[in-house]
Amino acid sequence: MAKLNFQQPLLQSSEQFTCSICLDVFTNPVSIPCGHSFCSSCITSYWEGQGKSCFCPLCKESFRKRPELHINHTLKEITEQFKRMLVSGAGSNGPQCPRHGHSLELFCKTDQTCICVTCAEREHYGHSVIEAKREMNIKKVSCLFVVSSFVCYIFFVSFACSKVNAEQEKAGTVSMFAELMKAVEKSQAELLEVVEMGQRAAELRSQAFIRELQTEISEIRNRCSSLNQLTQSQDHVSFFKVSFKTRLKFLPVTKSWEEVAMTPDPTAGAVLRNVTQMVEEVQEALRRLSPLLPSSLFKCVLFLSSVDVTLDQDSAHPRLIISEDGKQVHCSDRYQVVPDTTERFDRVVCVLGRQGISSGCHYWEVVVGEKTDWDLGIASHSINRKGKIAANPANGFWFLSLRDKHEYVFRTEPSMPIVVQTKPQCVGVYVDYEKGQLSFYNADTKSLIFTFTDSFAETLYPFFSPCTNKSGKNEAPLIIYPAYPANPSWLTEK
Repeated sequence: MAKLNFQQPLLQSSEQFTCSICLDVFTNPVSIPCGHSFCSSCITSYWEGQGKSCFCPLCKESFRKRPELHINHTLKEITEQFKRMLVSGAGSNGPQCPRHGHSLELFCKTDQTCICVTCAEREHYGHSVIEAKREMNIKKVSCLFVVSSFVCYIFFVSFACSKVNAEQEKAGTVSMFAELMKAVEKSQAELLEVVEMGQRAAELRSQAFIRELQTEISEIRNRCSSLNQLTQSQDHVSFFKVSFKTRLKFLPVTKSWEEVAMTPDPTAGAVLRNVTQMVEEVQEALRRLSPLLPSSLFKCVLFLSSVDVTLDQDSAHPRLIISEDGKQVHCSDRYQVVPDTTERFDRVVCVLGRQGISSGCHYWEVVVGEKTDWDLGIASHSINRKGKIAANPANGFWFLSLRDKHEYVFRTEPSMPIVVQTKPQCVGVYVDYEKGQLSFYNADTKSLIFTFTDSFAETLYPFFSPCTNKSGKNEAPLIIYPAYPANPSWLTEK
């Protein structure tokens, strides 16, 4: 298993939020098939006059047909938050330059110090200079990323505390039985003495591990507190002169706990209660920070939001065959003999999950393999389940569809085409009820496919349709993956 790397802060710069055409912060950013992003109006104007074929202004990749442009909502949200941070401190005036008497409104990135306009023209001529408040707010975003890294690290280290006890208990048990076999002919007193000595040694080793872990947690909590105070600063001069230089340092060198087993200890009731409470706190913190998180940390959000979904037999269309464990569904050629209840779909070959969603964040994965057609998403409790169905958000349906192997659309009125770079074999579905957010991921590459934002007012249920089998061409089942284990390997990939 790869080692978690929290040693380097995750720094961001204004260039990441800048359109390479207009050289300004994105406005309604769109992403084209090669992966680069531009302002919607900029790329549209750039392509005017190029006919049907066009190419990317950055990498020069050409497209025989002009791509359809759709707003990148995730990038738009991050960009808008970045703009708000740049404006947040615009009203305050900093101290004056002791040499020229002007306000220290600029920041020299070359010398890492606040300067005035005259300084920029003289002593710092030719240096990389930016507005001081703008640079301060960029660094504040960096601080938030570092804090989120610390929060995620605390979760794993704290969880390891309980696992140290579990390993020591296991080792002690094996040792006890080994000694028992050797001392079978000896007295009970001698056996008890050996067991007690082994127990004391195990307790000492366990306590040493826990003390070391608690020391690391204490240091990290202090660093988080310091960084949180730093993000509240409004004085850019002291921010760069004292606070930023002295507080934003790398995470203290930590011990590698990658060899510590992550199997829960069923006897450590008190420890597990504390860990459960910490998991809830970390999940809430990561949910609030998710618009700012890089992809590696956002994996933590998906991991903590994982749920175990099973299919609801009572809602399944009569042609659908559901496995005994409720994890697989495929469409047969014949109708099954089933009760015609109000919950059952009678025309559209689909089925709902048993688990309702009325709050919080939820994530599950579905294996689609090489199926030519499928539908995945969520549906409201009050949807129409009889006869022909108008599947769109206005009628309580939110789902992604594949048709004819390559055509991906999100079901709106009219349907919204989706460009998918790599065909997923497994699709992850993420729901944030309070935010009204529904996202789909390629679970193999851990990359975002599409995000739709709406408002939810009633209980939602996972929605599945394997579609008709098309004379055997689409007979493979949809398979629901179980909730993540305690230590999913992809979560620790670099």
